[in-house]
Amino acid sequence: MSSVRTGGNGVVTLGDGVARKRYSTWRGGGSSDAIREICALYRFKHRAVLAMRAWGYESDGPVVTLPLCACNLRDRLRGAGLTPHEQKCLATNVLTAVAYVHREGFFHRDVKPDNVLCAPEAHGTAFTLADFGTCVRHVPGKTYTIGVCTPMYAAPEMLQGDGVYGLRVDWWSVGLVLREARLGVPLVCGKTADVLATLDEAVDGIPAPQTAAERLEARMIVRDPAARWSTYACRRATHGPRVVDDADAVWSGVLNPRMRPVLFEWMGEVCARWKIAHGSFVEACAMVREVLIARPSTPDGLQLLGCACLHLAQHLYETTVFWPEDYVYITCNSFTEEEFGAEVNAVFEIVAPRAYGGLGVDADVGAMYVKKK
Repeated sequence: MSSVRTGGNGVVTLGDGVARKRYSTWRGGGSSDAIREICALYRFKHRAVLAMRAWGYESDGPVVTLPLCACNLRDRLRGAGLTPHEQKCLATNVLTAVAYVHREGFFHRDVKPDNVLCAPEAHGTAFTLADFGTCVRHVPGKTYTIGVCTPMYAAPEMLQGDGVYGLRVDWWSVGLVLREARLGVPLVCGKTADVLATLDEAVDGIPAPQTAAERLEARMIVRDPAARWSTYACRRATHGPRVVDDADAVWSGVLNPRMRPVLFEWMGEVCARWKIAHGSFVEACAMVREVLIARPSTPDGLQLLGCACLHLAQHLYETTVFWPEDYVYITCNSFTEEEFGAEVNAVFEIVAPRAYGGLGVDADVGAMYVKKK
């Protein structure tokens, strides 16, 4: 193995198709950063969050084994922005990853290009959130450490104040990362004093947003935490490889815009009544949006679409799933098992590159849903 990168709390080496991180800050009883990251990697299970394959102890402290990625976003940019397609993939991956971490009751506190890993895929580039050394459990009203993260990407309330801040500090950082990925240059540079001296002027100098990507960034790069986008709002902003404005254009020509929230509300009631995991519900909503972008639909087919998406989402987040006859029963025979199977096949073909591409779908599941030619 050969050393490839030295970070703030460890040295990463690569070889045999994996990366191994040795925590250089470990001192006898342990480093809080190392303990936090190992616990986070062990807990989090999401396709856009770095997965820990194994961990153990060596003479100088713990070592974790991680998937090998081509580079991080900082290396990938190299002074130039990403392509439009890569920007959408980045927004989808990072927003869903941060939203997942928040739903688990934690926040990252150091989202930056160095902590977003890149790996090429058949349908584009996969971006993965990494480095959870500053990740802590969120407790409303609790006082946290000031200046714990990289000043260039830290929310204003993290650089000064009483240390009482919340989940929305991550969305400020995400907004800056998305902007840098689009333009190729950061909004501000330097250490804490330099950032505080130039931040107001830099934010005020951002042009009025003209595109969907710019509007997404503008809602995150807001100095007032209360006015900044929340986890729920940001999660709804992406669905597959597209931004929400594209979906609105499709919906306006096919369905009444008020019908989409009605469908989501019904899906939420089904999940609550039948104890379907919240992660499955969120993923199913993302699948619905993605399908409605890819093909036209009618009001009569929305319930069938919602059930198909819930069924597929359960395979990602749960070990026990409902089967066709269960959904036929739930909907009081609104469709047949054959119609349900055909819809699941159609939805799977649309969402598989995004939802299943990075997971390696179980062979039995794939055989059930992929049409054999």
